[in-house]
Parts: sequence; C-alpha cells; structure tokens
Amino acid sequence: MTTALLADVDKEHAGIASAVLNAARQAAGAMGVAVFGSLAGDMPGQIVIGLGVSAIIAVVLLCLAAAMAAILMGRLRSSGTDAVRRPA
Repeated sequence: MTTALLADVDKEHAGIASAVLNAARQAAGAMGVAVFGSLAGDMPGQIVIGLGVSAIIAVVLLCLAAAMAAILMGRLRSSGTDAVRRPA
C-alpha cells in the first residue's frame, strides 16, 4: 500500500504522504480495536460470545476486502495499466 501511494506522489511531498498514510492506519487500527472491543461486552458471560461475533465480523470483512482486491486487480490487468509505476 505504501509503495502504491508513494508511486503517485511527487518526491517533495513523499514525507507528508507517508505521514498521512501512517496516521490513517493508526486511527483505523484504534477505531477497529474500539469497535471490536465494544462488541465483546463488559459482563463475563458476554465476553466469549462477543469475541466470537467480533471474529466472525472480522473474517467477513477480510473476505470482502480480498474479493474487492481480486476484482480490482483483474480490471487493472485487463485494461493493461500498471497499478504501480516502476522506478527508472
């Protein structure tokens, strides 16, 4: 992801782009922990059930992301464009 992002950014803005990407990753990770943690519940009997639900949701989201990536990669290959420019 970092390579793909920085390939489309001018060299003088590469540091800013990298910092924005890192901040977005950190924020998304924190929100993910908060959301999945809230599903776990706060009562001992609910924790196991909540963690199971969190795991199922995470697996479904991962499968959806993998399917979207496969579809997009197929479209890029069929159109003949390179997703990442190779350095000279």
